[in-house]
Amino acid sequence: MEIETVEFETVLRGKRCLIVAEVWYEIEEAECSSTCGDQYVTERWDSINVDTVYIVSIDTQNKDGEYTEIFHNSLTKSETHKINCLAEEQLLRDTDE
Repeated sequence: MEIETVEFETVLRGKRCLIVAEVWYEIEEAECSSTCGDQYVTERWDSINVDTVYIVSIDTQNKDGEYTEIFHNSLTKSETHKINCLAEEQLLRDTDE
């Protein structure tokens, strides 16, 4: 199991937020074989399987542009789901670099 810390911005409740999260994941080798004409072709790639996303901090930007931390337990299920999805997307961007 590997752990990567990701950081990204999003909008929650109409306010810009800076999110820091830890993503726990494994990299699995995947492959697919098929026939192409009279040849047998195999393609291989790495697949990232996310196990857990742990939200480290959520900072919301006030009208002066300063960030203030908000509590995790104030998030709705849909906000938590949004953050988890965005953290996975950021992990994929970070590992592609």
